[in-house]
Amino acid sequence: MGTDDFDTHPRALSAAVRRAVAPHASAVTIRGDGASQFIFVDIGPRGAELYPGPNNTFILDPALDGQLLGETAFPRPDSAATAARRWLDGADLEQLRPAD
Repeated sequence: MGTDDFDTHPRALSAAVRRAVAPHASAVTIRGDGASQFIFVDIGPRGAELYPGPNNTFILDPALDGQLLGETAFPRPDSAATAARRWLDGADLEQLRPAD
């Protein structure tokens, strides 16, 4: 599923992310409206926002205790979802970077 699908099928994209992070997340929700929509996943103090980025990328922005820690671009939504799962499981930020 490409990043353009988020605009036309946000629930389908949310379902794909939900499958990737379950049972690692306590919640997977779509937040925002229109172009500012994003998927939010969390468990305890760890959370993450996922949304389409520039140049057909998908962005993961991990959070700790409600503070966003910085965006990382991934080439595919499933790559960002896998990194989100690793973050929720306790990985360090350095472990979330995509392979070169």
